[in-house]
Amino acid sequence: MATEMTMRALAVGAALSFLGAPALADKIYRTDGDEILDVTIVEETLTQVIYKEGNREANVPSGEILRVEFEKYPKEIDEAEAYLADGDPLGAVQVLDDYVDEQTSGGKERKKWAPAFAAWRAVEIRTRMGDLEGMESAASRLIKNFADSRYLPMAFLAKLSAQQQAGDDKKARQTVSEFAQLVSSKSLPERWQLESRLAQVRTDDALKPADQRDELITIAAEAGDEHPTVRSRAWLVEGETYLAEAEARAGDADQLRSEARKVFERITADPRADGETLAGAYTGLGDCAFYAEDPEEAAMNYLRVVVSHEGESRYVPKALFFAMRSFTLSGDRRRAADMYRTVQELYPSSPWSAEAQKFKP
Repeated sequence: MATEMTMRALAVGAALSFLGAPALADKIYRTDGDEILDVTIVEETLTQVIYKEGNREANVPSGEILRVEFEKYPKEIDEAEAYLADGDPLGAVQVLDDYVDEQTSGGKERKKWAPAFAAWRAVEIRTRMGDLEGMESAASRLIKNFADSRYLPMAFLAKLSAQQQAGDDKKARQTVSEFAQLVSSKSLPERWQLESRLAQVRTDDALKPADQRDELITIAAEAGDEHPTVRSRAWLVEGETYLAEAEARAGDADQLRSEARKVFERITADPRADGETLAGAYTGLGDCAFYAEDPEEAAMNYLRVVVSHEGESRYVPKALFFAMRSFTLSGDRRRAADMYRTVQELYPSSPWSAEAQKFKP
C-alpha cells in the first residue's frame, strides 16, 4: 500500500513538472453568488478566511463562503485526489486520514488551511460513499481537532445527517444541542443561526407538521437572497413534511402531495440551490409522481438524482429503489434489474438495498 501511494504521488508530481504547471490562483465563492477570483488563501478560521490579492491582504467572513477552490494542494491531498479520480475512495480517505493524524500529532504543514481542509474532504468522500459510520467518525474528528476551522459548523451538520440517516434520534438531538451551543457561544453569524434553527425543527418530534411548516417558512423568509442555500434547505424540509403527513392522513394524501410538489418545483427552479437540496427535491417529485401512479414521471425524477447527483448518498439509494419500482410498474424489467443491481453493489448496507430485495425484479 505504502509503495503504491508513493508511486501515485510521484506520478502526480512528475506530471505537473512535465507540464510546467504554473502556480494558479485560488477562488472564493460566496453564498450570495459573488466570486473572489485570482487570490491566494492564507488561512481559514471559524470567523474569517484571510487571502492575498497581489500584495494586498484581505478577508471575508467565513459564514459568507459557499466554497473555496484551491489550485495547489500539499502532495498528500494531491495523492488522495488521484486515488479518488481512479475510482478508489477508500484509498483516498486512507491517505487523508494519515495526513490529518500526522498534522494533529505535531506536523508542520506550511499551508495553514490544509489540515482542516483534508479533514473536511474526508467527511465529503465518506458522505459520497454512503458510509454513515465513517461519516460520523470523520466529522467528530474534525470537531475535536479543528475547533477554529470554518469547516466546524459544516462538520456538525454532517454528523447530524449521518445520525439521522442511521435512525439514531437520541444522538441526533444531542448533536443539535451541541451545535446550538457552538452558535451561541461563538456568536456565529446569521447563516449558522438559521441552520441551527433548521436543525432543531428537523429533530423536534413534538412539533406537529403544520407547526413545523410555520417555522420553516419563517426560516426561509429570513434567509432570503442573502443565504439562498439555507432558504432552499428549509423549503426542502417543508416539502418533506407534506409527504410525511400524506402517509399518515390517507384521506388528504392527494392534496398534501400536491402542496409538496409545489415546494419541490420551487427548489428545482432555484439556480442557487445546492446539489444535496436538488437531489432531495427531485426525490420528492419522484415520490409525488410514484404515489400518483405515474411511473414514467417518477422514474424520470429519480433518475435525475441517480445521474446528476450521484454523490448525494442521502437520496441516491432511495432514488435507485423507487426507480426500480417505477420501471417494474411500467413494464421495463431490464431497467428495473439495472436499478436493483446498482443499489445492491453501491449501497449494500443501506436499508433501501434490503428493501429492494423484497421487490427483486
